[in-house]
Amino acid sequence: MRCPIAAGMVAVVLILFMASSAMAAVEATWEAVTLDENGDPETIQGYHIYYGTQAGGPYPQGFSTGNVLTTVVNDLSGGQTYYFVVTAIDVAGNESAYSNEASYTVPAEICDDGQDNDGDGNVDCRDPDCASFPAPACPLQDGVCAGSTRPCGSDGRWGQCTASTYGSNYEATESRCDARDNDCDGQTDEMPGPSCPLQSGVCRDSRQPCLGNAGWGACDYGADYQASEDRCDNLDNDCDGSVDEGCPCTPDATTPCSTDEGECQVGTQTCNSSGQWGPCSGVLPTAEVCDGLDNDCDGRTDEELTPPACALQAGVCAGAVQRCGGNGGWLACVASDYGADYEDAETRCDGRDNDCDDLTDEDNVCPADGGDAGPDGGDSGPDGGADPGTDAGADSGPGDGEVLIEGGCGCGAAGASLAPALLLGLALIWRRRVRSAA
Repeated sequence: MRCPIAAGMVAVVLILFMASSAMAAVEATWEAVTLDENGDPETIQGYHIYYGTQAGGPYPQGFSTGNVLTTVVNDLSGGQTYYFVVTAIDVAGNESAYSNEASYTVPAEICDDGQDNDGDGNVDCRDPDCASFPAPACPLQDGVCAGSTRPCGSDGRWGQCTASTYGSNYEATESRCDARDNDCDGQTDEMPGPSCPLQSGVCRDSRQPCLGNAGWGACDYGADYQASEDRCDNLDNDCDGSVDEGCPCTPDATTPCSTDEGECQVGTQTCNSSGQWGPCSGVLPTAEVCDGLDNDCDGRTDEELTPPACALQAGVCAGAVQRCGGNGGWLACVASDYGADYEDAETRCDGRDNDCDDLTDEDNVCPADGGDAGPDGGDSGPDGGADPGTDAGADSGPGDGEVLIEGGCGCGAAGASLAPALLLGLALIWRRRVRSAA
């Protein structure tokens, strides 16, 4: 309880407040009281400082400072404004009126600057004033790092975030296929998978896909891949290191075609998108025909042709064919084409169809009377008499109508047999030779 204020005591003048070295304290300074209100000397035994948190009082806290003109008020709360007054006490124990009121706001503790701002000996996260202060966030906040905060150090300062701060699923470089953003970069399972077995052609740089919680999937080599290549697209579709190995050509490639031999002309072929050679722009060989030209472009003219048959094909003309006359085409057959035995009109008696009319020796007919004179003009001995033992009736007359014509061709009248006449002729010849020998 305050002592009664002595009449006539001059009030203390509070002249200065300043922060002490401890941020949760304040240093107060005032002027000394040496005279009373009448100007007479005043003997002061000490001073008392009062303070509170309301302007104009009340001032529920305070203490006697002794006979000094400055003091430090400790244990103030950071961020709080305090109001102070001072009184003087004389040797009789009388206390003066309040001095003028002075205020001071204690700095609040800054909970994340590494300093003891309020001077209570505690820094940041170890200061009770920071009990409700949220810990600063770690730099990484995506993926498995979401919500991570800096740890509180033993010295009260906020520590740095480490792998352990981010948790067991954190990876500085993501390598897991687990449907998580393990490296906290905002991307999930973005790391390349294990290399696939095939790495040539369209399979180059192929990797296993990540299927999230299912882990690494089977290799997918893409739409251009073929286990057994059958496309001609200038790609190594089966990833064996060879391009279009089963194709005649590579798309858009060109090659000369045909020849300048004969009727041909050199041209160009272009490989189409299917890996097949397109048509030749030149003139190609054709089948050889009888026209005096080298149609098949082999350096020969009108060779190996199949000639048409001649008009006549009977008798000695069988198998005769026409001759190629060059630009005149196939020539009509002439006698020489039918061979040496051919006759336009048959005159030979040779058992052949020489004129190719399907008849043999048809123009060799015997004389009408059937006579067959011997080489001497009759059938008598050299003396002109009749041959002894001859049968005059056997060698002349119309008996059986058979004769032997000189030249050796046996002919007979219509309806007669040739055999008896031949036998008779042979007998007569033999008989003449016998006579000549006698």
